[in-house]
Amino acid sequence: MNIKLASAIILILCLHSDAQEVDCNLPAETGPCKAAIRRYYYNSGSGNCEIFIYGGCRGNNNRFSSLEDCCSQCSARNC
Repeated sequence: MNIKLASAIILILCLHSDAQEVDCNLPAETGPCKAAIRRYYYNSGSGNCEIFIYGGCRGNNNRFSSLEDCCSQCSARNC
């Protein structure tokens, strides 16, 4: 039973460490790839969620698939 408990704890810790934290204060970052994917980021200067073009790889954690996701994570004024 202790082995199962230890295995479960290790699994939870590994999954948690892979989760990326949202950082609404980072600038929009397209990344080095060449795709043109419409995404939203929180502009801390204006206090609004805005559209930017994401290249498809890397970038940062101020990137959202929808305006609603950006608003709920970053408490933007234009939501």
